Amino acid sequence: MRLGLRVRLVVSDRADEASPRSSAALGISVEPEPKLLAGRVANRYSTDAPMLGQTLGAWRGRTRAELGLPDDRPIVATGHQAALWHPGIAVKIMLTDLLADRCGGAAVHLVVDQDANAFETIELPVRGTDGVLRAQPWRWTERREEVPTGRQPARRPQPLADGPFALPQVGIGAEAAHALLTRFADAPSVAEQLGRAALSGLRSCGAIDDVPMTSATAMMDTALARRLLEEIEADPWRCAEAYNRAVASVEGSAPPLLVRDDRVEIPLWRLDAEGRRLRAYDDDLARARDERLTLLPRALLNTALMRLGVCDLFVHGVGGGRYDQATDRWIKAWLGVELAPIAVATADVRLPLPELAESKPSVAAARRALRRSWWDPEPRRDGSACPGPRKQAALAAIAAAPRASSTRRQAFRAMHGMLEAVRAEEQGRLRTLEDDLAMAHRRARSMPVAQRRDWMFLLYEPQVLRDLREACRERLAD
Repeated sequence: MRLGLRVRLVVSDRADEASPRSSAALGISVEPEPKLLAGRVANRYSTDAPMLGQTLGAWRGRTRAELGLPDDRPIVATGHQAALWHPGIAVKIMLTDLLADRCGGAAVHLVVDQDANAFETIELPVRGTDGVLRAQPWRWTERREEVPTGRQPARRPQPLADGPFALPQVGIGAEAAHALLTRFADAPSVAEQLGRAALSGLRSCGAIDDVPMTSATAMMDTALARRLLEEIEADPWRCAEAYNRAVASVEGSAPPLLVRDDRVEIPLWRLDAEGRRLRAYDDDLARARDERLTLLPRALLNTALMRLGVCDLFVHGVGGGRYDQATDRWIKAWLGVELAPIAVATADVRLPLPELAESKPSVAAARRALRRSWWDPEPRRDGSACPGPRKQAALAAIAAAPRASSTRRQAFRAMHGMLEAVRAEEQGRLRTLEDDLAMAHRRARSMPVAQRRDWMFLLYEPQVLRDLREACRERLAD
C-alpha cells in the first residue's frame, strides 16, 4: 500500500545547497541526478588535504580502524537520536544502504547517544468509543531528564496499553516494538537498545540489509577526536569565534558559544556527577584528559567527526541538512579543510486511516445543510436554494396580512405548524443530516491525528516500507 506516500530526496556537494526544493507524490526527486550521486560516492571524498599534521586520508584510515569499519571501500553514513523512528527518518537509512550497495561500499548508522532526547513514550493511534482518533501514549520505560541516552540503562518494556487500536496493523506493530525492545533489553545502554531494535525492525520488514552501528560516544574515543580536543585547548578562542561566525550565518543552526577573556565555551557537553549534560568550557579539557570528566560532542562537532574521519557521504534529514551548513563553514574556517558531502532525505508517509480517504462535508457544510433542511424541510430535486412550495405559500400569506394583525400572527403560526408536519414526514432524512454533522465533528477532531506522519515505522504495513525502499532504488537507477 502506498496511500499518502510522498518522498523528497535532495543531494548536494555542499550543505548550504541541500535544502529540499522539490517533491512528488508517489515519487522521489534527487539533486543532482542519481547517477551523479552514486558516482560521486564511488569516486570517494578527497583525502589528500593536510589537517593537524597528517592527511585526511591518514586520519580516516586510523578512525575507521578504531571503529572496526572497512577502509578499502567508500562508506555512506547516516545517524539519528535513539528511538523507533517514523518513516521520514527511516528513509535516510534506506538511502544510505542502497547507495552503499550501488557503489560497492559500506553503510554505517550513527546512534546520537549523547543526546538527552525523550524516548520513554511511544504514541499509538486509537479510536475511542465516540469514534474519535486519539494518540494514546505507551510509556514503555522511565527516563532520567538531561542524561544522555548512552548513559541510561536498557530496560525491559512495560506492557502495552489495550487500545482499541485504529487499525489492525497498529496492534501488530506495537507488539513487534515490544518484542524488539525485550529482545535487546540486555544492551549496554538504552541508546543501543533502541538503535538495535530500530535497525532490526527495518531489516525484518525488508527495508534495509544489515547496517552496522556506531555511536557518538565511540567517536569520542578515537585519536581524531582527541586531536581535535587538543586543537581546541591550544586556542579555544579561535575555535569558538569560527564556530560563532558559522552559526550566526545559518539561522536556527545552533546557539553561539560564550567567549570571554578568561573563559571560553567549547562545542561539547560535560557530564556532572549525576550524568546530566552541562555546557563545557576550555578549562574542562584538562580535567577530561585526567579522566575525571566525561566530554561528549554537540551536534556540529558530532557530524564533523563523522564527515572528517569516517564517511564519503553523510545522509541527513531536513533539520540536519540545515544545521550542517554551519558545520561546513566552521570547519573550513577553523581547520581549513572541506568536509565530506551530504545528502538530505525525508519522506511523508501517513497511515491509511479512513478519515484521509473520505470525501465527507466539512462541519460548516454539514451544519448549513442541516439548518436549511430544518427550516425548509420540503425535499426538492432541482437543488434550488429558494424555499419549497408550501413554505413559499406560507410566506406569501404572512406578507399579505397587515402588520401586527391577528391574521398575520395566525399565518405565522400556521407556517410553523406546517413545518413541524413536514419535519415529521422527513424525519429519516433529517436524522441522516444530523448524523452527517456528528460525523463531520468526529472527523474534524480526528484529522490532526489522522494526518500525522510521525508514527513509528512498525505501525505501517511492511509493504509500505518496502515500497519506500523500492521507490528510492528506482530513482537511484535512473
